[in-house]
Amino acid sequence: MLDLTVNPNTKIRRIALTHVSPPTTVNHGEKTNASLRFRFHARCSKIFIPAWDEAFTQTLREKGLGISRRAPHWIIARLAFARSLQMPQFPDEELRKPVRRERAFEIHMEQLTGENNPAMEDLTDDFRLLLSLYHNVDLFADRARFIELLQRHIQRGMTEIRASWREGNDFHDYLYQEMFFERSSVGEAAAPADLPARLRRALGEIGVGAEVEKVDAGPRLTRFTLRLSAAGDLDRLRRDLDKIPFELGIDRPATLSTVADECRVALDVPRPEREWMPVEGAGIPDWLRDRTEALSVCPGVDVLGEPVIFDLAEAPHLFVAGTTGSGKSVSVHALLLSLLASGRNVRLALIRPQGGRVRRLRWLQTAVGR
Repeated sequence: MLDLTVNPNTKIRRIALTHVSPPTTVNHGEKTNASLRFRFHARCSKIFIPAWDEAFTQTLREKGLGISRRAPHWIIARLAFARSLQMPQFPDEELRKPVRRERAFEIHMEQLTGENNPAMEDLTDDFRLLLSLYHNVDLFADRARFIELLQRHIQRGMTEIRASWREGNDFHDYLYQEMFFERSSVGEAAAPADLPARLRRALGEIGVGAEVEKVDAGPRLTRFTLRLSAAGDLDRLRRDLDKIPFELGIDRPATLSTVADECRVALDVPRPEREWMPVEGAGIPDWLRDRTEALSVCPGVDVLGEPVIFDLAEAPHLFVAGTTGSGKSVSVHALLLSLLASGRNVRLALIRPQGGRVRRLRWLQTAVGR
């Protein structure tokens, strides 16, 4: 029934509609269980973004996507989720839900996946299926586990985007390169099949006769070993070297070096970023196996993807310099991995005044981060 009451004490007469239910017998056990189920569902319906990602999400929306900083957070969360799914390793167990004091904001499942949201397409089952296939588990019957893994993937994806994208770079180009372009691994042929023929035509345009003897694909460039037809071709090639990338449709300069004599040269032609090949740090232990140096380390690879190895015991002081995004942190991580893979009793002291990524290395029993 409806109970219509009027409050005469107010200047504006209000009518309060109260639904009066008939008396019923309540099973307190069922009421308690229903309350617990409600609280469990509410607790398992949010994704929390940590405070240290708040400023980055604003930068990403404004300067990356070119949208208002008031745009919904779930846009960034979906991109982070997609980025994490591209990574072959499972997300770290340490990527847990931030504690209350670390939380910047929360994203409800109604926003992220459209769950029970009539204004959006419900993609909850799609998210469940992707995570079930990725982790090889059935997440359709385990909501808590589903939310936990979703939290970890979004947090890892956010970390990966923050580490690999630079504010001055085009974010849409970054998305294409990182999320829509399937990369090869080092060692696979990366140069298009017609590139040697195009190079010969480009050389002919500047009056240089040459034969391509060998093609080597590195992580970011392709090296062509050329045998020049005449001695004067070397001078012409040096003089008009800047025209080669233009003829090949490349916006980065090529470099030239002699191999044995003036008739054989190495021409390094950079490739577009979408054709770069990743270098896996997992190969460092194999590269250092059976080395005879006192303390072999590998900070990275050369332009052709071959490991660079030296004895740290002979050069205990190392200065790593480079512009933003050039790979300084990656080189330092490779050095740390080299030391740990050496099998020696190594003690490390990691000091970085502003903190940052050193905190993520606290799982190393021998590392001290401050």
